[in-house]
This record gives sequence, structure tokens and C-alpha cells, in this order.
Amino acid sequence: MTRRLAGLLLAFILLIPFVYATDNAAALVLDGETCAFTVRVMNGTTFIPLYDLGIAMGARVRISARGFLTTVERDGHMLRVSMSSKNCTADSGTITLTAYPFWHDGQVWMPVRPFAELFGYRLLYDDVEKTLYMTSGAKEVPEGVRIPTLMYHAVSDDIWGIEELFVKPAEFEKQLQYLTENGYDTITYEDLPRLSDYDKPVLLTFDDGYLDNYTIVYPLLRKYNCKATFFVVAGSMKNTRCMNAEQIRELADSGLVSIQSHSLSHPDMSALSESQLVTECGQSQLLITRVTGKVPFVLCYPMGKQNTLAREVTARYYDYGILMNGGTHKTNADTAYKWTRSYVARATSLARFKALLK
Repeated sequence: MTRRLAGLLLAFILLIPFVYATDNAAALVLDGETCAFTVRVMNGTTFIPLYDLGIAMGARVRISARGFLTTVERDGHMLRVSMSSKNCTADSGTITLTAYPFWHDGQVWMPVRPFAELFGYRLLYDDVEKTLYMTSGAKEVPEGVRIPTLMYHAVSDDIWGIEELFVKPAEFEKQLQYLTENGYDTITYEDLPRLSDYDKPVLLTFDDGYLDNYTIVYPLLRKYNCKATFFVVAGSMKNTRCMNAEQIRELADSGLVSIQSHSLSHPDMSALSESQLVTECGQSQLLITRVTGKVPFVLCYPMGKQNTLAREVTARYYDYGILMNGGTHKTNADTAYKWTRSYVARATSLARFKALLK
């Protein structure tokens, strides 16, 4: 009887925060989709419902007979959480949570951060809109894989800016046709953990988020079933020469386009102070997340300009930093924030294009 009373007392103590916190619910957006259930934010810690989230992410979830022990398994990772302990099993080791798990609505709730770190999710909490975004990341990447990364800007014959940035639509179509007919796999940064699935991976990247990316590039991507990454300037979505929020959301939902960051205002990041860099990195990430529902984890440095401080601040928000040139990139943790590319210009011939893939 004493053990039973002790157990009931412990359960009551663990439920106290929910008794007193009735307005702390927040929406959860998982990989761009709003979940039917909510999360809870208390004393600066965000708690997630283990069963609901495990099922939503396609994991195997097991609950003990008494319900106080929950096990979540996915992609070779395993998490086991007990309501009565801060210590939980993560894969073959033990981690200590910053707060006790709770029992609420018929399931165990735990702090989100260790869960996200184990299963590879990037987190962003929008305090204004009371929304937690969880987006699959790409940190577990095989080392030493060569990935030709091609840099485009505009694809159009309507030249309103620097001519060399405007690749001819007919030439771009020839390039896509060559890729598809010669066994290349166009991938996005989300595909990096699965590089072993691709014999000839190549990244097509587009800077600035110009309108023709939606009106010309996207239809051609659909025609040839190719993927691409669009680096958008978050503060330019109302610029008539750039894609708007609705178009960007459509692209993000297409399965062919990854929307990533090209900063907030397209500055020379090597000339900015730390606070200015925080604004460029953090605000661009937040605005893009609100539009797409997915947390961007790649930043392309405007004009390719960066320095040690710019890379350090970028690393607080993103997993990768992308340069303008330097040739074919080889995956390496030491160069994650110096990802090199090859420039495709209006004058780039098909022969030159083929050479860039080597």
C-alpha cells in the first residue's frame, strides 16, 4: 500500500504543471504539416506527447502495460522514456533530461530537444504565432562524396539585369535533358543522408528567388522530374521580380523544390557585425519557415562573401553555408560552411556544362 501511495503522489506531482498551465498549448508543424495535436511550453521548456508524435513521424511506438514507459523507434534510433525519471535511454546510452516527463492525456510527455537531436529534427519555436516547427535535417551525411553543385540565378530571355545571370530557357532544358538521359540524380540537401542511394548525384541551386524560378524553371523541373534548391531572399517576397509567399509555398509542397535561405536582405555578410548577422540569419530563417512550414537548414552567402564571424553565426542557425564558386564539392564536416559550386551562365555551352559535372 505504501508503494502504491508513493506512486500516486509522484504522479500527482508530475501532473501539477498541467493543472496550473492551461494556456500554454502551441501548434506543432511537422515537416510542413500541421499536426492535429498540440505541444506544451512551460518555464521555457517545450514538451511533446511521445505517442502522438511518434505515430505522426512514422515511428514504431510501444507503451508498457501501466503506460508509464514509452519506447519510440525509427531509422535505427531508439528512445525509451519513463515518466518517473529524468534519465532515459537513447540508442545504447543514457541521457539526462532537463525536466521530468509528464503523464497527460493518456500518454508520456517529454522535453522536445533531446528527442529532436536523436531523430535528426531541426527545431524553431515561433513565440509570436505560438508554433513549434520540427523539420527533418541532414546532419548524418556520408563523408568524401563528390557532388557537382551547379549555381544558377535566372532562367529567362527577358533580360532586365546582368545578362550573364540569365540562362536561356532552351539551354536549361537541354541541360535537364542531358542529366536525365545520362543517369544523373538531381537531389536536394534533404537527400544528403541517403547519398548511398545515388550513383551520380548533382545539386541544382538557384540564387535570389526570382519570379522566373516559378514561371520557367519549375515547369521544366516537372517535365523532367528533376529536383532543385531555391535560395530565396526572405525580405524580397513582395518584390515584383521575385517569387511571392504563395508561390514559394507551392514549390515547397511540390516535392521537387527545396526552399532554403539567401539571407534577409542580401548583404555582404563579411562586412556585418555579429548582431547584424544574427538578424540576417535568424529573421530569414523565421520568415521562410512561416511561409513553407519547414525550417531551412542551408544558407547561401549573398555574393559568396563570408568570413570567420559570418560562418560562426551561420552555424548557429544552419547546417550548411554555400559559396558561389570553387568547383565540385566533396562532403566533409570541415567544409560544411564552405560548400563550393560551379557557375552556370548564359554563355555556358552544353559541352562546358558536361565538364562542370566532373
